[in-house]
Amino acid sequence: MARKKESDKKKLLAILCDMPIVSIACRQIGLSRATYYRWCDSDREFANTIDRVISKGEDAITDLAVSKLIARINQGDIWALQFWLRNRSSRFGFPKVTPPPEEIKYKEVTIIPFPPRNNNNKR
Repeated sequence: MARKKESDKKKLLAILCDMPIVSIACRQIGLSRATYYRWCDSDREFANTIDRVISKGEDAITDLAVSKLIARINQGDIWALQFWLRNRSSRFGFPKVTPPPEEIKYKEVTIIPFPPRNNNNKR
């Protein structure tokens, strides 16, 4: 049984490298998500390895997405161009700096409920 468990862990890691979505990876090898989370809880080294592998997989997908976006820009797709400029260029986008929570000013508001409906004045 332990041999199968180790084999399944290796398969899971390989799948997560390409597809960093736990539920899909578990389904592909016939493993329940409950078992996956039990393994992570009981084996800290496995959990840390999973985190690194998922992060690498997410980076690979992000690289793919960026390359597709650049390809669309090269094809003259104005939406892709606008998206890139708004999100990657400080000259055309919104400021990327978010103030720390203690610097955010909150304003007190009063909520006034609507008066009850008068059913006598039906249209």
